[in-house]
Amino acid sequence: MCINNKLADFAKVGRVILGVARNYKPLKNPPRDPIIFAKLPSAYLTPNATNSNHVVIPQGFVVKADVSLGVVIGSKAKRIEEGEADCVIGGYCLAMDLTATTPLEYLMENRLPWTIAKSFNTSCVVSNFIPAKKLYNPYDTELWLKLNGDLVQKANTKDMHTSIAEIITYISRYITLYPNDLILTGSPHSIANHPAQLNHEDVVECGLGKDVSMKVKVLEETQLSDEDLVLNF
Repeated sequence: MCINNKLADFAKVGRVILGVARNYKPLKNPPRDPIIFAKLPSAYLTPNATNSNHVVIPQGFVVKADVSLGVVIGSKAKRIEEGEADCVIGGYCLAMDLTATTPLEYLMENRLPWTIAKSFNTSCVVSNFIPAKKLYNPYDTELWLKLNGDLVQKANTKDMHTSIAEIITYISRYITLYPNDLILTGSPHSIANHPAQLNHEDVVECGLGKDVSMKVKVLEETQLSDEDLVLNF
């Protein structure tokens, strides 16, 4: 399989963002199959590659942040066997997955799509592209997230319920993956079940091991002008 060499711009040209919910142990009543959600490309924010490092909370939303290992697809993938999955991975990124919990609870209770709760602007914060060879062991890498300097999440990718290869196998059974597509492989539980609920002017920082990290500042939409929202977000 041929790996695309232009993956550094995955956040600019990627077609789709897919994520896995409830994928870190321990789990009560583990799902039979991975729970897959989608985000639109307009959800991307790249603080390490642009001048913008602000996430925006939409009016009326309560938003939480989770850290995740992102997998960037490097070649077209359809019906990939688990043993071949690593061959279609072009690289990785550190990701911050934002969720609007207020509409999500209502949507889940009423069995409605999660799109608005998972895909609002700036809800998918990503680091620069990490070539596959640069991440020593994606199956055994530490993830962490801090809110205003306090550690909120810390886990290891070895604690995933469904592994990276299994995720790619499952998704590609139903959805053809293309170069620059992104898969968020899940988020660890919050420490002491205390989620990183975001408020105006909070600072959120997350990291992948010791070498990759990123930091964003939180803004509430109500504190911004209409012009600023249109031009910058």
